[in-house]
Amino acid sequence: MPLRIGEVETFPINLNFQGSPLAEVEITLETIAGEGWKTALCYETNCFMHEGKTKLVRTIALTAGTAFEIKMFVPQEALSGQSNTVRMTVAPVGSPSQIALIDLVGFIP
Repeated sequence: MPLRIGEVETFPINLNFQGSPLAEVEITLETIAGEGWKTALCYETNCFMHEGKTKLVRTIALTAGTAFEIKMFVPQEALSGQSNTVRMTVAPVGSPSQIALIDLVGFIP
């Protein structure tokens, strides 16, 4: 997705799954490539900041049709050609299997 310097870009994410609602899931957000810009994981009325250099891990109750937003904060100092790739994974608490793996790529044209 093309980004604008000095702006906050929002990536809406909807998770749909089969079966009964899951009690708790672990959501991980980490920068896997690029500049390591600040991001935020937003769910319901909460937003959790991710500084871009470390991994953010949160445990939440997930129900069918849960909507998330990933916000990417593009700094004023960003340059044309720079990019940031953030990976979001969702897995049942205590399980190695994943429900979702989403890579979000933002770049400045």
